[in-house]
Amino acid sequence: MWFFGALALFAMLVAIGSPLYLLVYHLVPGFRELAGLARVLCLACFGLAGLAAFGLDDLLRRETPASMRCPIVCALVFGLAGLLAAAVVWWLAGFDSYLLLQLLVFLAVLAAGFAVLALRARLRLGARAFALLSVAVLVLDLFGFGIGFNPFLDARMAYPPTEETEWLRDHTGHARIASLASDGMDWMAHNSPMIFGLRDIHGSDSLRVRRSFELVSGPKLDQANYPEPDSPLLDALGVKYLVTRREVGEGWRPVDELEAPIYENLEVHPRAYVVSDDESDGSVPARFERDEPNHVTLTVVAGSPGTLVLTDSYYPGWRAWVDGERRPINQANHAFRGIPIPSGRHEVEMRYEPGSFRVGLFVSLAALSALVAAGAALYLASRDRALEAASRS
Repeated sequence: MWFFGALALFAMLVAIGSPLYLLVYHLVPGFRELAGLARVLCLACFGLAGLAAFGLDDLLRRETPASMRCPIVCALVFGLAGLLAAAVVWWLAGFDSYLLLQLLVFLAVLAAGFAVLALRARLRLGARAFALLSVAVLVLDLFGFGIGFNPFLDARMAYPPTEETEWLRDHTGHARIASLASDGMDWMAHNSPMIFGLRDIHGSDSLRVRRSFELVSGPKLDQANYPEPDSPLLDALGVKYLVTRREVGEGWRPVDELEAPIYENLEVHPRAYVVSDDESDGSVPARFERDEPNHVTLTVVAGSPGTLVLTDSYYPGWRAWVDGERRPINQANHAFRGIPIPSGRHEVEMRYEPGSFRVGLFVSLAALSALVAAGAALYLASRDRALEAASRS
């Protein structure tokens, strides 16, 4: 129990940016790579869940009435905390009917939960009735909060398509796009092109593939430090279209009269191509047969032995087959995937099948099997005890 309490306290102190966060940031290897303090709250939730499990187990097994001093103090503390939070919100932003309703719901759920706990602690409620009422309060609380919190709606209402996004989706194919800002707001925000089925060289995530990020952002590792419009890196990344109001060079051609200027890259490299080992044939584009985030199939024709270069991120877990035969995936151009290819026509398939997923699946199935076995054993043991008690009586 002390472990779960200490874990919850530790995670909350780290999440709020206390001096403990600085110690963890500088002393724990890898922690500084995880942007976003709120992620550590997962540990706090785990710790609180462990404490709740200990408390529930104690109440279900309790045979003598418990003192109500501690539960009353806790209820008063949580109630006062809710009222204080409401007062702060009212002072900062005013208090409307919606906030008043939420405060009343919070106090009602708190009162209901406290009543159920108090009745069980004083043994005025049986263990089975206590369990059912606890689940009922929890379900009402979670569903009352969440049933309208994240509603299902047409994605076009949240991310309405524009003439520019429709044009890019019709013309880009398997190539990539880039959006370079002329100021802080005049661009397509990180990850938003995915909504429209577009492949963007940008992206935002606290867990980044280092080599890809280094390639795009340069040595400063700054998310805003993307290549300039005339950088040859855009050619190498297969950026066929550029959306920007910035000045561009002769390698770009305006393609349409839309509100946001779109330029076509006249020197773009294919997203997938074959380079011969002796570089005698130049680069030969490959044809995409299947292009999904975790599964790519290509048809390639090589005049001589060489390397198929796919300008997608190189990362452990990707597996490759050439004409059904396993082949290694090598690191190409710092961050891309390279597969040795013999001469001739070949079908190349790549699938993302990390070993960690298979290990996790095995562990999960083993844990589920153990849980089912333990449940069956407990059921059989309780049935045998009941039969034995019945035979004695």
